[in-house]
Amino acid sequence: MVNTTGLAENDTVTNEYPGDVDNSTTSSSQGEFHREETTRGVILGSFFYGYITTQIPGGWLAGKIGGRRLFGYGVLCTSALALLTPVVARWSLPGLIVLRIVEGIGEGVMFPSMHAMFGAWLPILERSKLTSLAYSGSQIGTVISLPISRYLCDSDLAGGWPPVFYVLGTLGIVWVIAWLLLIHDTPDQHPRISKAERTHIEESIGKKEDLKTPWKSILTCGPLWGIAAAHFACNWGMYSMLTCLPTYMIQILKFNIKKNILLSVVPYLALWILQVVSGYLADFIRRNNHMNTLNTRRVLNTSG
Repeated sequence: MVNTTGLAENDTVTNEYPGDVDNSTTSSSQGEFHREETTRGVILGSFFYGYITTQIPGGWLAGKIGGRRLFGYGVLCTSALALLTPVVARWSLPGLIVLRIVEGIGEGVMFPSMHAMFGAWLPILERSKLTSLAYSGSQIGTVISLPISRYLCDSDLAGGWPPVFYVLGTLGIVWVIAWLLLIHDTPDQHPRISKAERTHIEESIGKKEDLKTPWKSILTCGPLWGIAAAHFACNWGMYSMLTCLPTYMIQILKFNIKKNILLSVVPYLALWILQVVSGYLADFIRRNNHMNTLNTRRVLNTSG
């Protein structure tokens, strides 16, 4: 979206570029917006101001209305606003920032609603592999969508960058329709599940008790804050890379936008593979009593 010609001096780098790059241009076309580095940072970061606000409320709401609907509505919000992004970006910078904040609010309910569904669907000794398989969708989605976005941006189709939002936003809406038609909150609500599978899931999970949330115990629990710190650090690195790596490679390292698409997706491909493998490994270790659940998670989390 950004025109990189005539950037401020602090946005440029020396002539020492790595490897196989094209120093003359990073793309066959330039974006239409002239925005400084600080402004670009605010736009990219505004999504997360909304994202953080619905994490805890999202978990509570998923318990009330069900993870299926909440997850679907969250994706629908983000997808619909993605379709509006080109129009709003050309209309108003503050409007674009507000739109991205609202996108973050919509997307913030996704992981909490997934956890609500995991609690109802995943047998105890299969949770590591199944949750890691589900989470890995974020990575494989990046592996697929990043090259698509790069090719669209480098094309002359409808201005280059707007089709990225149109294509991915439309795919998101189509996905939501399929999700709401095919997915159900609990095994006993699913019309096509076999009796044997439903019995296996329900016997493994056991009967759900309606307990009052012990907020004081939660907030004073040292292990919980340790998990939160590890999760914070992991997500800080992952989202910084997701948000900034494409811009860094194109505008700072001057990598050619087409020739180095695969290099951009390598971190996410590696992450996808390791998420799936580690999930299966954790369940194998626990199921065969090589280590208990606590030590299995300590070893894998620390090695990560």
